[in-house]
Amino acid sequence: MYGPQAFDIKWVYNFITLYRPPVFKGQRGLLGQVLGGWSFAPLFTAQSGVPLPVSISGGTGNACQSFGEMDCTSVGTANHENAVALVPYTGGAAAHYNTVSTGAGSSGNASNGGSGINLFANPSAVYSGFRRLILGVDTNGGGTGVLRGFGTFNLDLAVAKDIRIREGIGATLSFQFINVLNHYQPSNPSLNLDSPGSFGVVTGQAGTPRQMEFGLRLFF
Repeated sequence: MYGPQAFDIKWVYNFITLYRPPVFKGQRGLLGQVLGGWSFAPLFTAQSGVPLPVSISGGTGNACQSFGEMDCTSVGTANHENAVALVPYTGGAAAHYNTVSTGAGSSGNASNGGSGINLFANPSAVYSGFRRLILGVDTNGGGTGVLRGFGTFNLDLAVAKDIRIREGIGATLSFQFINVLNHYQPSNPSLNLDSPGSFGVVTGQAGTPRQMEFGLRLFF
């Protein structure tokens, strides 16, 4: 189990601010009522990829004590027993679009009804760079993941408008946007040596499409 764990995210960045334009703060007149009382609160988050295992379905994948592991509940999905890299990995962690493969990753070909998106530009080359663990030879399964998945970023936004009717009476309009940019982010693919056709193929998205919520609060 020695190696990167599931919570090992190398880079995390969060930014939040609240901005209230100073113009028309008193909201006097028609123009002040329209342009005054606004506030904007963006929330930006970004992080590097999580550990991504190159797993195996059989062999040591269900043998918890083969390597003296402590967490038997995760071994069935090979979370702590990765395939062994034969060569240094240089594939990066960016999505490759319109990928066509005749070997590993072929199920992602658009001609086969796939997404055409793969973690690797050459899935077959990366696939051939790994082998199964060998008991008595290998003493380390690489932790939770020997590779890294996709980095992600997201921008949420809250917008509010205070409306003054008269002293002690007013309202607040609120607008909440989740994923305001409606930015598509690919989800991490499966990397299983026993399923070469789906190796590195992206089949979903990590975040959710843009969501909006509107509210009105009256006070008196």
